[in-house]
Amino acid sequence: MCAICGEKTVTKEKTTWVIQEPYGSIEYFSFTTIKCSSCNEDLMGDDFDAAVIPAMNKSRKASVINILNFFEQNNYSRSTLERIFGLDQGTIDKYIEAEVVEQSFVMLMLTYRSFFPGLLLSADAGEGFNRCILFGAEKSNQD
Repeated sequence: MCAICGEKTVTKEKTTWVIQEPYGSIEYFSFTTIKCSSCNEDLMGDDFDAAVIPAMNKSRKASVINILNFFEQNNYSRSTLERIFGLDQGTIDKYIEAEVVEQSFVMLMLTYRSFFPGLLLSADAGEGFNRCILFGAEKSNQD
């Protein structure tokens, strides 16, 4: 029965969608869609969450690994990442090994990678953050 109009003129089909977190892997997932021929509504079946959550987590984990690889390939030390993100090495390793990665951690890393690369350079050089500007950091003469 259609959840919108109440008619019994529904058909169920398997649908495949794709999801990708920023810098993450492309993941495909399938779920049931319910189509009503009376009101022309397309509804997601009960299996949507069970299908999308594992795909999203897999892409998010790849995102974390790819961003950390970017930092390492650009000679950012793990100690820099610890200072910038306020996380110890064990926590960073936990996210690499985890089955589920928190969205907030991915967004934190993306923000610094995309918008504040100068802060990473400044922290790696041990210069501090006294005079930070939006897209970089300048060395402060006050220490």
